[in-house]
Amino acid sequence: MKGICIICDCTERNPCFHVDDQRPCGWIDSQQDLCSCCSLQLLASPIDDKTEMPLVFRALRAALVESMAEAAELREAIALNMLAASNRAAARVVWTPGEE
Repeated sequence: MKGICIICDCTERNPCFHVDDQRPCGWIDSQQDLCSCCSLQLLASPIDDKTEMPLVFRALRAALVESMAEAAELREAIALNMLAASNRAAARVVWTPGEE
């Protein structure tokens, strides 16, 4: 999402700060989804010999998978609640006085 760092969730109004001089981060790309602090961490991250990707991506992937699982659980709970509400509505009998 534009304006939110994909790694640390910082924003312009709530930036993270560089460790060395405590200055606030800034956007490094036009999409505004990666801040300067996180980009430096990615560059400094050790490389996985098997994938040739920064090791920090492993943690990001794990967080994404967990988030997707939580979203799936939420969708399932919503579907079950909607089904239960639909069943309750279908089971209601509306009685009008004077009708048999």
